Amino acid sequence: MGFFNTKGGSGTGLAMGGKKEYTVVITGASGMIGRALTQSLQAGTVGGKPVKVVEISRRSGATSWDPATGAINAQALEGADAVVHLAGENVGSGSSESLTGRLGAWTDAKKDRILNSRRDGTSLLVKTIGGLKSPPKVLITASAVGYYGFDEGDTVFDESGPLGKGFLAEVTRVWEAEAAKLQGKRGIRVVNARFGVVLSKEGGIIKKLLPIFQLGGGGVIGNGQQYLSWVSLTDAVRAIQFLLEAPKLSGPVNVVAPEPVTNAEFTSAMGKALFRPTVGTQEGRTGEGIVRALLVIMKFIFFPISNIFRFCLSLRRPPRFFLARWGTKCSWEDNGQFPRN
Repeated sequence: MGFFNTKGGSGTGLAMGGKKEYTVVITGASGMIGRALTQSLQAGTVGGKPVKVVEISRRSGATSWDPATGAINAQALEGADAVVHLAGENVGSGSSESLTGRLGAWTDAKKDRILNSRRDGTSLLVKTIGGLKSPPKVLITASAVGYYGFDEGDTVFDESGPLGKGFLAEVTRVWEAEAAKLQGKRGIRVVNARFGVVLSKEGGIIKKLLPIFQLGGGGVIGNGQQYLSWVSLTDAVRAIQFLLEAPKLSGPVNVVAPEPVTNAEFTSAMGKALFRPTVGTQEGRTGEGIVRALLVIMKFIFFPISNIFRFCLSLRRPPRFFLARWGTKCSWEDNGQFPRN
């Protein structure tokens, strides 16, 4: 279970047209969230109607598009009810341009891809939707709580919080600004789903950390007080489904659990869930240096992982975020349960 409970519908009274099915176009459907969303939508209904999912991708067999060149099959969006835009360069991996890139660092080329893929893809969708005879009524675009940047206190931000500093804050600003160009035009509703770190054994941070924790190498970094704003994959999907049926919601919506966890809490919960020991707090510069070295070695052997810990190692207390619940029901809030769920 998770905190987003959409059973029985959103209660928003969403009016559907005369079509027999509800069509959702998804970009990034091959990603972790996209796969889970597609499966959930196809197994359920929206507004009491069965859902048809149309995937837009550069993969074989999918409806084609190429944001870099501006190519897209506009007919795939014609008459659709909604578009969910999840596509973008993976921020959790490195690049092949250099040794540091292969070790997980963000090279300049990697940063360009992170920014350009989101800006160009969103811009292409906005322009294409704006020119349709029968455009979708809602565009939900992925965004991130990175919009708020990082600080050194316990600040709690809601969706009205100011833009923070840093590369990811700038990426989300550009990303959301492109989508906002469509807001309200021809009755189209735009929602920016600001996701926290999405937790699932199917991918993301959990999949990358599992080998380390299973070997008993999981441990607290620094003083362990760095906050992690998280959301389960199940709840991320439920959030999107809720937003599809919430006609009064537009603009940014934080999609995170009601309470963040600290690095120490996360480490302890992961260890307990896997029945594995975890390393105690690594205080001071010396401790951090040891952990940095271990992470580089483990990552070189297993997978790109350095980006997951970059902010934890360099920042003492990133800001805390919470979900503006919009009347949704929270079914549980015990942080100790989150790795099991």
